[in-house]
Order: sequence, then structure tokens, then C-alpha cells
Amino acid sequence: MIALAALLTGLTVALLPLPSLAQDRVRALHPPPAAARGPGLRGVRRGLARRASGVDPRGLVVELLSALMTELRSGLAPTSALSNAVDQFRDRAERLGRVGPALLAVGERARAGHDPVPELHRAASIAGAEGLGRLAACWRVSARTGAALAPVIGQLGDTLRAEEEQRQELRAQLAGPRATSVLLAVLPAIGLAMGAGLSTRPLVFLLTTPAGLACLAVGITLEVLGLMWTRRIVRGALGRAALRPPTP
Repeated sequence: MIALAALLTGLTVALLPLPSLAQDRVRALHPPPAAARGPGLRGVRRGLARRASGVDPRGLVVELLSALMTELRSGLAPTSALSNAVDQFRDRAERLGRVGPALLAVGERARAGHDPVPELHRAASIAGAEGLGRLAACWRVSARTGAALAPVIGQLGDTLRAEEEQRQELRAQLAGPRATSVLLAVLPAIGLAMGAGLSTRPLVFLLTTPAGLACLAVGITLEVLGLMWTRRIVRGALGRAALRPPTP
């Protein structure tokens, strides 16, 4: 009986319908673009991991764009405006993880009067700071065509803010499946505690008999696979949100 319960619990976790529910919600909110397939998604998934510093590079990019737009509208040249916008991060650069030094490098290049696009692309390789790559594209187009940079920067900032709101909404949508998967993961331990309370000695069976060891191995394997599956779907959903193209 205990072996059968352990096996069924493992099957439940591994085959639970939560991933399908999460996928349905993701498809409704964020249809996956073609760019979400391939090696690029792995980089976005890595970028979605929380950094120990707790810094949100996306928020810093939006802050930089807002400051840059203000400087441009005051009449400064683009390179001077960019160096001034970066200066606001100088005092706290050490607390901004990898993003801080990258932004300072962009500012130094702009202050010297050089094209900041290479440094912007280098900074955009940092997880979460991909918006700097869009800034580099806007900068390059403006330099080649002579188009005003301020309106484009303002639109880019609005787009990045909207994407972050969508990302937060998606996290909220996936909170339920995450919590349920964690609850199902601890059910085997609860079952063992209940069995021990009824004096059925489930641990003796699971740890000292060939059938119990087999059931234990299968149950643990299925539970781990179920948790990995749920985690992969959640990360994939967040990755698709990060790769969603900006609204024109």
C-alpha cells in the first residue's frame, strides 16, 4: 500500500497538468515569436536568473533612457547627453553588479566624443540589459540619417516599460502553478509522516526491502523530473516574454 502510494505520488508530480495550464496562459498572453526558438533562448533563460546583488538591469536601462531623453531635450549633443545621463550611476556603480562598470565604459566613450555603439553592444550582452542593444541600433540609425534621437529614445523607454509590465503580469499568472507544484512535491513526505503515525513503518519498507527501494527510486526520479519540467516551462514562459518583439 505504501509503495503504491509513493509510486502514484511520483506519477502525479511528473504528470501533473499544471504545465499545460501554464502554457495555455502563456500562449494567451504572449504568443511565442519565431525568435524564441534556437540558441538565443538559452541566453535569455540564463539572464532571467536572479543575481545575488538584487539589481534589476532592465530598470537601470529604463532609468538611463529617461535621463538621456531629458538631456537631449535640453539641447545637448547626443554624446554629451549620454555621458551626462551615465554620470547619475557613477556614485552607485559598485553596487550595480556588472551593469555599473559597463555603463561607465559607455559614458567614458561618449565623453571622449567617440561612437558609443560598440560599448553599448558590449553592455547589452549582460543578462537583463538587452535594451542597450536597441539603444545602440537607434543611435546608429540617428547618426546615419540625421534623425532626431530624443523621440526615438522616448518611444524605446515606453516600450521597455510596457515589456516589464507584461513580464510582471506573467510572473503573477505563473505564481499559482509554481505554488501548486511545490505543494505536490512535499506530499510524499506528508504521506510518510502519516504512515509513520499509523505505525505502518513506511521507511522500514522503503529502505530495507528490494521492492521498497525500487519504489523509492522510481518515486524520487519521477518527482525530480516533475519539478524540473515545471521549472523549465516557467523559465521558458518568461523567456518568451523577454523575447517578445516591441510594440510598433
